[in-house]
Amino acid sequence: MTGSPGLRRFVGRAGAGGAYPGADQPAPAGPPHGAGGRAQRAGRSAAGQPGERCGLCAKPIAAEHGHIADLEQSALVCSCRPCYLLFAGDSGSGRYRAVPDRYLADPAHPLSVAEWDELDIPVGLAFFTRSTQRDEISGFYPSPAGVTESVLGLRTWRRLAETHPLLRAAEPDVEAILVCRTGPGVEYFLVPVDACYELAGRMRLHWRGFDGGTEARASIEEFLADVRERALPVPADVPEELRIEPNRRRYTDAEASRLEDLFGQPSRWADTLKPMQLATVPVMVPGFRGATEVELPIMCGYDLEIASTKYFNALDSGETPLLLLFSGTVFASREHRLSVQQVPWSKEASYRLPASVWRAAVDVHFPNSAYITMSRQTLDALQQFKSRRALPTWDSAVSALLAEAAERQP
Repeated sequence: MTGSPGLRRFVGRAGAGGAYPGADQPAPAGPPHGAGGRAQRAGRSAAGQPGERCGLCAKPIAAEHGHIADLEQSALVCSCRPCYLLFAGDSGSGRYRAVPDRYLADPAHPLSVAEWDELDIPVGLAFFTRSTQRDEISGFYPSPAGVTESVLGLRTWRRLAETHPLLRAAEPDVEAILVCRTGPGVEYFLVPVDACYELAGRMRLHWRGFDGGTEARASIEEFLADVRERALPVPADVPEELRIEPNRRRYTDAEASRLEDLFGQPSRWADTLKPMQLATVPVMVPGFRGATEVELPIMCGYDLEIASTKYFNALDSGETPLLLLFSGTVFASREHRLSVQQVPWSKEASYRLPASVWRAAVDVHFPNSAYITMSRQTLDALQQFKSRRALPTWDSAVSALLAEAAERQP
């Protein structure tokens, strides 16, 4: 591999002359190694040539393929699917990391023009990447000299990221933040780093004169339209309230007896058998198209001071009627535009949870045991009773007290 590594191979390849940062750096005549695939759709004739092979195992690959970041060379390597998966997700470590294919937007936290000015970019379009090798944020933007690099202070980036979570969501080395000033507003997206190679390739290919010319502007707008279409909203908080609806099932005599502590005598249940809250769970639902499945984690304890625990503990069998009430915000993409909608309070779903499932989950952590609370004074008195009788466990102490109480009854 020759020439400047990574995106710096685009720095210094001007469509027009002029001085700029990195102008003295050499650059190869062709596109960056591994810039096929996405860059091919930008019209770069040298990319995605027939007979292209995986940069790791040398097997032939299709025009549409994944990329792997070579952190030592600060470059992208075209890869076949098996090699890509070797370095994807948590498997990526050391020199190579697979480039993800996610595009995200965060309309709930827009960038202001004043915040854009903090980035100190003289034009209306830039992308920012973080290098783990150099521990710095680099910005790249178009100019008459080609792609210009600007190093951004980490303190400025961290300050903006405090109020804009998407800025800190990008994976170092393999993802970037694309920022675009559009009229009175500012758009920004999380994109794969190979998309930045594509944008750099478009500018290198089409830029003419001082302002880029009509062809370059049209190509960049085409690129941005593709990003807007691909970008899914960042996961949003969707609080879900789970309620137990005890009036929607029947109970045995033994269950009814244990439920008197909650609802009173069964003769009064027509008035007292009211819904009770099980949990309120804020769920982050990732972006999706069509339908999706999301896990809903519910805390499962055995504190008998909690009403829902008392209810579950009273059941021997059957099912527990649950009602899920949805609320929150939905971000949707329609005709290349993001829309924001509130989830109506009328949206709900029902589920019948087998009593055996709850009991099995509790038994994993509290096998054949229960949890109760008492005052310190009661605990001290029980401790003295346990010591006087030389009883080995708390369970045996309580059992002895119950036996003595039973004997005293007439």
